[in-house]
Amino acid sequence: MLAETAALVFGVPSLAPLAYWTIAIAALGAILAAGAGYWDMNRDELARETHELVHLHLKSGLILMIALIIAAAWRWSLSSPSFFYLLFAWAIVAGLAVQAWLGGEIVYSHGGGVAAANQGTASPEEAKRPSRRFYRWIKGRDLKSNGDDHAA
Repeated sequence: MLAETAALVFGVPSLAPLAYWTIAIAALGAILAAGAGYWDMNRDELARETHELVHLHLKSGLILMIALIIAAAWRWSLSSPSFFYLLFAWAIVAGLAVQAWLGGEIVYSHGGGVAAANQGTASPEEAKRPSRRFYRWIKGRDLKSNGDDHAA
């Protein structure tokens, strides 16, 4: 989106083909990432709290994947990007930033998918605080875990 916006705002048309192909590659990458993430989620035994975050990550990832596919098809149908296309595309970028942050929280704060190394700089409760706040904001409820709950 940066190349597309720069091409439009600064009048650098040579950036347009880069943006044109990048959105198509991003849509393909999203499809591959969704498949890999779904496979990985189903092979891990996660605490209930972590599993709920993983499901949120999965659902938001599927929405972003569909949005990327729509954006790629939309961009390929345009001779040049419209204001509404760029607005939609930047909304996807914002969603991807939140998605990446949540994935990092799942791995680094909750230990999802990794063996415990006991090398954190914060206590487990302190490390989980940001993702718990985010979950409460998104879902309107707290994540609760007694530590030994596992999702099937």
